[in-house]
Amino acid sequence: MIILKSKAFSIIEIIVVVLILAVLASRLIPSVFDILKNTSIVKCKNELLIIQESLKKYSLNSTLKNTSIKLEDLGDEDNLFSNILNGSFKNSSWSKISNSKYKYSFNNGDDLYFYYKVSDLTFNCNKKEILCQEVLN
Repeated sequence: MIILKSKAFSIIEIIVVVLILAVLASRLIPSVFDILKNTSIVKCKNELLIIQESLKKYSLNSTLKNTSIKLEDLGDEDNLFSNILNGSFKNSSWSKISNSKYKYSFNNGDDLYFYYKVSDLTFNCNKKEILCQEVLN
């Protein structure tokens, strides 16, 4: 009598493997989303610091040249921040809403609005918003 050995996995083995993979995925997926959110916040923080430092430099240059600063000095929709930066941000998440209002779009669909005041050259968001607090901290 010849006994045939099966070379396939049993249904129990497949179920155990699938369960292990499901448990690992349930632990890993939230971590990946947190990492992506933190990456977007860090990117926004860095770009905001670049903008604020460029505004300070632009203000100093304007003072030295004895020229006035205008709301339009941050650039137009196509070349946002081009007047204060050496170029503009590539593949930027920034968009211009008005001369004094700008929007930063995060990867997850959240938007954060920044306001530009020529009088004191500040570029800030509403500090009462949680997302703004995360960016400014």
